[in-house]
Amino acid sequence: MPPRKRKTSDPPPAKKRKIATPDTPPVVINEGRWADWPAPADQMERARSFIREAASSGDPVIIVPDKDADGLSSSRVLYETLKLLGVPEDKIAVHLITKGVNLHSDAGRELLRERVTAHAAAHSASGARIIVVDQGSRPGPPFVAPTPDLAVRTLIIDHHLSDQWPEEAEVVTACNSQPICTSSLLSYLICCPLHPAVEADLAWFCIIGLFGDLGQQAIDFKGLVAEPDGDAVWPDCQELRSLGAACKQYGKKALGEAVSRLNAPRRTPDYDVPGAWEAMRKAKSPVALANDPFLCDCRDRVNAEHERVGRAPPKFSKDGRVALLRIDSGYQVHPLIATKWASFLKAKNLQLVMCANSGHSPDGRVSFSCRIAASLRKLPQDERPNLQEVLREYAAKACEINPQWLEQVGGDFASGHREATGGICAPELFEQYCEAMEIGVKPDTPTKRVKKLEPGQQTLGSFFGSTSTKTGSPSKSTSAMSS
Repeated sequence: MPPRKRKTSDPPPAKKRKIATPDTPPVVINEGRWADWPAPADQMERARSFIREAASSGDPVIIVPDKDADGLSSSRVLYETLKLLGVPEDKIAVHLITKGVNLHSDAGRELLRERVTAHAAAHSASGARIIVVDQGSRPGPPFVAPTPDLAVRTLIIDHHLSDQWPEEAEVVTACNSQPICTSSLLSYLICCPLHPAVEADLAWFCIIGLFGDLGQQAIDFKGLVAEPDGDAVWPDCQELRSLGAACKQYGKKALGEAVSRLNAPRRTPDYDVPGAWEAMRKAKSPVALANDPFLCDCRDRVNAEHERVGRAPPKFSKDGRVALLRIDSGYQVHPLIATKWASFLKAKNLQLVMCANSGHSPDGRVSFSCRIAASLRKLPQDERPNLQEVLREYAAKACEINPQWLEQVGGDFASGHREATGGICAPELFEQYCEAMEIGVKPDTPTKRVKKLEPGQQTLGSFFGSTSTKTGSPSKSTSAMSS
């Protein structure tokens, strides 16, 4: 049977992408189509120069990672790379931020300054290098300002959306290079050219962070596209092929379980991120990380708490764009609950699911996490709502209630990513925000338009209603119809 001829009204056939095979030459990142991926080429080279100089200078190095799987795995990539470049292990320190403290706050910078000063003094050094990873960004003074006695240089490696950075820092950011990679992948791609052992030996650390931030389906390593025709396609470069080989070697199940365990300590009231880092630093494989007794215990506790508080039904904003869940827990389970409900809540106008936790912050503030409704993830990237902008829209309404609202909230608002964001604020400010969102307020129902009847006209309902009202019994017409 001959094939049907395509009608002019039929949509054009989809363009076939050339799928990479083992015989396909890999593309080269920071060249050609991928000149600015995973970050601008000049930033990548300056970051590599920073790390090489840190290794050759003899100065002690302080790595400052975020608390989650992406931050800790980024730290392990940098930690092992510095060791490969000859930096003694005792000269590499990892500074972890304590619960309730933001690195960009005065308290956070002061704690870092004390750690850097003490680490340099322990090695009788007149200089120190700081590498800040996955911490987001704000404008402000240097993390640690140089002094006459201590020369300090800082490198920031990040992927959070920002165009403002602390002063006197070297910056490499992936936030403007599609597809946006994680901090662990960015660190890995920076470090691969620095030593031949990085690409294969440190690949599984990178995958832990990649899966931790983007999920296990983020990259199909078996189907990398050799000739990309869209912004959301990952490049078929040699480095990602090595990640694919590591993924096949260890298996997605083991890698996924390792991510889940590594994230657990920071979610407990103990906030034992140092324990998570020690488990990450010592692990020889994803299986060893997933089976670490300390991490497994933390994960069991988090699961039990998630089950306890995660069933409260949401309330919707008047415009239907926000579904809000409220919990009171010392555990950091609000991001998990927001993600869970976002995966199956369906409503016509729903854009984000917000989970607010009044019991997590030590100072009594309300922590809240927002996730994009899963149904919107099917849309092209440029058609999905930017949750940070959505939050700012409601913030403008909150300022009508309290003109100082934004000033009082400060920088702990609408941070993170377009599709996963949140913040933290005082209880009274959060209630003003809920008032601005009109949580629990029913939408206006349009008034039904009643058709005006001409004289002598009746609807079927009015006819039966009028006859039965007048006679108190069915009319002849209704009797005939019923028979």
